[in-house]
Amino acid sequence: MNLAIITIFITLIIIYVYVLINPQFDLLLAFYLMHDLIAFTITKLNFNYSLQIHLILNIILFVRIIIKKKEVLINKNFLILLIFIIYSVINFLYFKFYDFSYGFDKIIIFIIKGVIPSIIIQQLDTYKLNLHKTALLSLIFIVSLILFGVENSLYPGRISFPNQNPIWNARILTVFFTIILFDLHMNIYYKLMLIILNFYSIYLTQSRGPVLAMILAFLLVKLMGKFNFKRTYKSIKIKKNLTYFILIVLLFIISTNINNFLNNSHIIASRFNILLNKSLLLSDANFLSRINLYREAINLIKNNLFFGIGIGNYSYYSYTSNYPHNLVLEILCELGLLGLTTWMFFIIRFFKQLKENTLLKVLFVQSLLFSFFSGDFGSNYEYMLFFITFNCFDIIRLRIKNI
Repeated sequence: MNLAIITIFITLIIIYVYVLINPQFDLLLAFYLMHDLIAFTITKLNFNYSLQIHLILNIILFVRIIIKKKEVLINKNFLILLIFIIYSVINFLYFKFYDFSYGFDKIIIFIIKGVIPSIIIQQLDTYKLNLHKTALLSLIFIVSLILFGVENSLYPGRISFPNQNPIWNARILTVFFTIILFDLHMNIYYKLMLIILNFYSIYLTQSRGPVLAMILAFLLVKLMGKFNFKRTYKSIKIKKNLTYFILIVLLFIISTNINNFLNNSHIIASRFNILLNKSLLLSDANFLSRINLYREAINLIKNNLFFGIGIGNYSYYSYTSNYPHNLVLEILCELGLLGLTTWMFFIIRFFKQLKENTLLKVLFVQSLLFSFFSGDFGSNYEYMLFFITFNCFDIIRLRIKNI
């Protein structure tokens, strides 16, 4: 363990202790978004119980906050989510499971990393949304990946935190990028530095899905007619098309063989090239494997439409993967039409309540699109952070007496 790792670990502890003393929405959100970094530092300290430690930290935070506020805030839409989780558990218990631990782990990870943190953050004041500190703290995650990122043998030519999938790191980086871009309080030079470092880190991961999801999120929200660039960049007087310009230019840069210029021996050839080359896309092994997984899922759906095959059971029927790398197909395949209908109901209901807040819409759509390109039910938890914590228009206040 070197001095840099110790410094980062101490920084994370300081953030956590500060949140315990003075709970703040933006600091706590940054802490949760850096889960991969937290898991990495815990591993370096020779602890093998990252998820359990994460749960303990959550419990301590929750108890501290409700003692201070003397009330529990519950989003009404959370009741719909609770129905979905209960149905998932019933589905899990009802079906014969060929790999019991995998289906169980999917539910547990989703609850610990997505649902519980969301409930905790919702106890704070989210009416005055300010993610300035979240944007500032993103530098810790970005620099840590640049300093400690390694090439995993399972993902040759791609940099990530040790023993982690590069795509999870890239997801958080693109979320941070969106938050940085919308931060009106940040010094323009610091912002440009963060953007450059952020995209360099994304380039190191060679993860295409998160970048594509981020660009699509901006475009989709724009098409919905709610994207007000003039208002967003009022304080620094930037033209309304600057965001698109930055994204297009950076995408072009990372899609070229920039590693020759950087002399980066880890990265042999850029995986981003296929985004601009149809022939490369149609010959890309990763893309073709995704198509095969989708076909497998669709065939299973045809024969098990209403109740699915049981959560976690896709791994038994598939020849190549434990999940289809598409959350909608996975839910429909394993939980059936009943599970997908419940899930879609609270997603649509939530999105309607975001109203005019562009940042929230982009973050939610972006994180939701992540799940369309990779990951399974358990690991696709980012959108849940935004689903619950940002839905502040429909709150139940439960007063806690005698605390």
